Amino acid sequence: MRQIRIFARCLLASVATISFVVGATVFGAVEKRPDIVVYISDDHGWNDSGAYGNRIVRTPNLDALAKQSLVFDRAFANSPACTPSRCALFTGVEPMRNGAHANHSQIRDGLKTWPDYFHALGYRVVIVGKTDIRPGKSFPFEFINGKVDPKAPPLHWKLDTNAVDGVLREHAAKREKPLCLIVGDWNPHVVWPKNEGYDPAKVDLPKYLVDMPETRDARTRYYTGVSHMDRALGACLSSMNRYGYDDALFIYTADQGAQWPHAKWTVYDAGIQVPLVVRWPDRIKAGRTDAIVQLTDLMPTLLEAAGGKAPKNIDGRSFLPVLNGKTDRHRDIIFAAHTGDGQMNQFPIRCVRTEKYKYILNLEPERIYTSHITSAEPRDGRDYWDSWVRAAKTNRFAAERVADDQHRPKEELYDVQADPDELHNLAGDANYEKVLLSLRKRLAAWRKTQGEEQVDPLAKATTPNIVLILADDLGFSDLGCYGSEISTPNLDRLAKKGLRFAQFYNTSRCCPTRASLLTGLYPHQAGIGHMMEDRHEPGYRGELNRNCLTIAEALRGAGYQTGMAGKWHVCHVNLTGKPQLNRENDDAWWDDKHDWPLQRGFEKYYGTIHGVCSYFFAL
Repeated sequence: MRQIRIFARCLLASVATISFVVGATVFGAVEKRPDIVVYISDDHGWNDSGAYGNRIVRTPNLDALAKQSLVFDRAFANSPACTPSRCALFTGVEPMRNGAHANHSQIRDGLKTWPDYFHALGYRVVIVGKTDIRPGKSFPFEFINGKVDPKAPPLHWKLDTNAVDGVLREHAAKREKPLCLIVGDWNPHVVWPKNEGYDPAKVDLPKYLVDMPETRDARTRYYTGVSHMDRALGACLSSMNRYGYDDALFIYTADQGAQWPHAKWTVYDAGIQVPLVVRWPDRIKAGRTDAIVQLTDLMPTLLEAAGGKAPKNIDGRSFLPVLNGKTDRHRDIIFAAHTGDGQMNQFPIRCVRTEKYKYILNLEPERIYTSHITSAEPRDGRDYWDSWVRAAKTNRFAAERVADDQHRPKEELYDVQADPDELHNLAGDANYEKVLLSLRKRLAAWRKTQGEEQVDPLAKATTPNIVLILADDLGFSDLGCYGSEISTPNLDRLAKKGLRFAQFYNTSRCCPTRASLLTGLYPHQAGIGHMMEDRHEPGYRGELNRNCLTIAEALRGAGYQTGMAGKWHVCHVNLTGKPQLNRENDDAWWDDKHDWPLQRGFEKYYGTIHGVCSYFFAL
């Protein structure tokens, strides 16, 4: 009997050993689980390095790493904010489904996370530096502080590369387990450091940024932060080389795009596309790939590379076949979501992206979008943003960028191949209607899988036809339904079928009232605090400013057709037929129709631009 027990134990031990060897075999030759190091920078724009074609920013260490690695040209975060992005990465589950879809929120109880999976494979799992994952109990990493100055304010924390060196040195001395090390760098997150040798006149500016001296100065400081990150990356790679981790599987990536307008906190590519560089000597062939991957895919990929199995109940999918050269495709479509960040950046957005198109659904288009950039301190971007707002008074491009950043239509559609900066919204173009309908359905289906309460945003039941009639100079009590002896049978009949307000107020002049009606703003916020005379004050320019969203622009974004007839009376008009000069820049504006109905959201218009004039002389 004793011999049978001994034989059984030996047999089980043999089976366990065989399972370990077979499970740990990757590409048919690995006899042990590889050490894994993942370096995550904070707010690093995907193309802001030499490795991705930028010839201005100095990133020698990342560039050298890329030459030894497989570089992904289409890798994406699942959210453009720190906590949702990192929680998705460390769970393999999309933000809406894992619970941490708002910044600084936390995942649901009971979810398995990165350290749980790698502990099960026998790894020592360590994280050094930035974490931004909540709650801590759900992420049982061995945590190393990793701050140069722990007493500094949070936005001034910097990675202590000596702490990374210490982990690698101490682990190399024992090597009792394979190591899975996460390095979280705080750079190049704001606050950006002082410029170190970048020429403001020579820095590159993406097309979505306004070329102002303040913008160029901010760009030099951002690039300095990127260079600081690159130096820390170089120190980490040197420590790995020093302690014998040359054969480790090494990953470099970022949590989301850089903190610029049209980038972080948005789902444009500048906000969700991230650098991804993978090095595994003698296992991965260096080069580049167009395979589309997301950060949720990273954990199942590394689990399989370590000989384990990718979990079946997560959203992430292993792209190990891409790493081993068996395919150059992974995903055909990706999704991303943003919700908000405390009292800032409150504009919930969802998007779906294919190789060619991106569809964006803005869930609250009526909201004026604000962020730390527009509304917080100079260090967050107010220094250059305020210069954009000032320039918007006279500079058309600046006005467009300020308006586009703060006012989003219900739907956006972009050809990301022809328009990589996503500046030309095709949602209202009939030529792209089939694409729009297809992607709208794909996004709606995905939102259901993520547990969102799904209501078709453009369902007929929720989009009634709207007719608004505005009379000119009609007294409150001069209608039969309000007690007047004046005969108004049609209005009286309308009042009986609807809701009649007994207290409803506006201003006492034509232009300011119409400005408020068209924009939902106080008159001076819309630019018409008085009438059409330009009093050379921001709230009294006599025309709708470019920072406000008209009711027509909002409704077109929600799929409406729009038209107007009659009196406009909310912009300058020149009745002399001769050029008139703008006092600020001496440009002729007599034929500048940027604030006419067709330029402010109405597809059809027949009426008069000026106040009191003949309808037989319609414009």
